[in-house]
Amino acid sequence: MKQRTQELLQENQDLKDIAPIWKRLNSDTQRRKGKVEEMEQRTKELLRENQELKEKCASLRQQKSDALAKLQREQAQIAQQKKELIVKDQANQALSDTMKHQQRKNDQLLHRLSEQQRKVQEMEQRIEKLLREKEQLKSDAPVPAELQGEQKEQKSKHEKIEEAKKRTMKKRVYMAGSLSAWLRGQVSVFRR
Repeated sequence: MKQRTQELLQENQDLKDIAPIWKRLNSDTQRRKGKVEEMEQRTKELLRENQELKEKCASLRQQKSDALAKLQREQAQIAQQKKELIVKDQANQALSDTMKHQQRKNDQLLHRLSEQQRKVQEMEQRIEKLLREKEQLKSDAPVPAELQGEQKEQKSKHEKIEEAKKRTMKKRVYMAGSLSAWLRGQVSVFRR
């Protein structure tokens, strides 16, 4: 029995010696378990954050896609508007060229008209001079038969000149009206 007591005492001593080690191991295990739980919690948080980031990334990709689509539409509209402006610019240039051409024609017509007016004035002056001479001749002497024929011719020429003046004035009024109507039409086309 002494031996058994000795053995039990030895086992007790061994258990006392091992107890701090077990306590330390148990404490280490508890700490590790706490760290594992903490790591698991942190892993869950990271997974949640990762999921949120994935969702935000998907949302940002969608926003980017929408923005690119909108940008492409706007670029297409700008390109269309640019084409329309080019067409309008070409139309305006053509209209401008047409108006310049018409202005040159009008200037030529005005020049011709002023030339005709100058000729008419010269003829009027000649007629007035001839009429004065005729009046003077009438008052000075009886008119011979030969001069009466010339007077009739002069009178006929004078009447023709008066008719030509009237026709010229009518033409001027007609041309001015036509030109005015044409210019109004061109201006209305230009405004469109």
